[in-house]
Amino acid sequence: MINRNVKKTGIPTLDDCLMGGIPIGKTVLFYGRPLAESDVFVMQMVYTNLADDETCYYVTSGYSPDVARAAFKEYGWDTSKYSKRFEVVDAYSPLVGASSSERFSVKDPESIESYDEAISSIIDMLSPGDMLTFSSLSALFDQCSCGGEAVLRHARKWNKMAVLRGGIVVYNFVDRGYDPMLVEHVKNGLCNATVQVGGLGEDMIYGHYFKPYSCDWARLPERPTLFKITRPGGITVHIPKILVTGPQGSGKSTFVRTAAALSAGKYVSVDRMGTTIAGDHAQVTIKGFSMDLFGTPGQKPFIPTLKAFAVDAMGIVVIVDSADPDFDTAAEILSTVRQERVPYIVVANKQDAAGAGDADYIRGELDVPGDVPVMGICASNGHEVQRTLETLIGMMVECPSSSPNEKFDVVISDLKRVQGVRAAAIVSRGGILKSADVPGGVQGEKLAFAASTILNTAEAAAENLGEGKLGRLVVDIDERRLLVRGADERNLLVVLADQGGNIGPVIAEAEEAVKRIKDLQKNS
Repeated sequence: MINRNVKKTGIPTLDDCLMGGIPIGKTVLFYGRPLAESDVFVMQMVYTNLADDETCYYVTSGYSPDVARAAFKEYGWDTSKYSKRFEVVDAYSPLVGASSSERFSVKDPESIESYDEAISSIIDMLSPGDMLTFSSLSALFDQCSCGGEAVLRHARKWNKMAVLRGGIVVYNFVDRGYDPMLVEHVKNGLCNATVQVGGLGEDMIYGHYFKPYSCDWARLPERPTLFKITRPGGITVHIPKILVTGPQGSGKSTFVRTAAALSAGKYVSVDRMGTTIAGDHAQVTIKGFSMDLFGTPGQKPFIPTLKAFAVDAMGIVVIVDSADPDFDTAAEILSTVRQERVPYIVVANKQDAAGAGDADYIRGELDVPGDVPVMGICASNGHEVQRTLETLIGMMVECPSSSPNEKFDVVISDLKRVQGVRAAAIVSRGGILKSADVPGGVQGEKLAFAASTILNTAEAAAENLGEGKLGRLVVDIDERRLLVRGADERNLLVVLADQGGNIGPVIAEAEEAVKRIKDLQKNS
């Protein structure tokens, strides 16, 4: 079921990190340095949402609208199909003295007030879920004579206006050596979430990565995700090396060849007299993930060399012939290629052969730990090979850390003893769920997400009404009340309580909990 209140980025792994995508009323910044190509993230998100029947406004400041549309086409994204719901806001043509044929334009791109006039008029038209995107917030820093601080003040104003309309604002920002304090304000204070886009090696010759840097509705992953950009295609998560190994004749080459056929990928094999003596290689793309599979020789003399094969592997597939298993060799291979923090799967191949042992039998004979999948398949079956790779991908792709911050546990535990309290959580304004006690099937992430979303809208409304900052918010949700209280600059306390009875004691205990959180932060 599609959640219309959450909009996809078009990059599955990033959507997973963001608990499904970007909720309406939220703002997102993609931050990178020159050559990082962070603008492609904005473009992919725009096209994904156009294809989902959403309306998008795309502010282009560094090139003409025609060039902007051509840039989308370069990635295979033809925006002309969605011309009624895709508006290019032209902030380029007036800059070079040309007239604009676009419906929306910035009359004087060197004036932030002129930008404000155009952007504010668009925001006033937004419906919930509509998207306002900036191809380059950096261009405003470069072009507007007012300076970066003034640009930021206006951007914050646009964010608050859009929140009240239920819109989503997305920025691309390329750091071209601006003042470090100003950049810090862009990364940490401008949007609800910041995604950092970077590269590996000088001039990013070894590849690119992205990583959520801050997010007030989801946990943050511990490690970055590698990706590559293809034309056409856009951004795909890239897994540089998956090792496919196992005893001779177990079906490694068949597995790699079948995997290559799943996406018409390239396949190379070095085969002599029916056995692989060097290594198979295939390039495969599955559900937004691109990966390189490397098969190894399986003969015993080659086993000592497998450790070198396994260097830099992000995942390992160990294949066993379940009809004629060579357990001694398989066990030796496993002990040779296994590496700390590198996930692996054992494949019980040739399940269609007479006398094949099932996955549980293979697990027992090889003494495979219970948390390691053992999958029974036929390597010539594309569906089963894909299922195997998807399982391994799920183990490789970084999931946000679920470990709580232990120093806050006692605060949550004491709150739970208060009559009427159903659940409690402490969440960082940067999006990290630090501690939670959420019985009855309520998930801590959902509780924190609801709190940050409600508070985000309420704070914008309060400032719009001239009421200043909110210190505490109580919202009725069906038969319960959600209390959101700012504990300090970095943390929120969230309490879900029954509506019946007096809410006063709950609020009093929450205030006491806030004091304890502040004390714990001071002493940490």
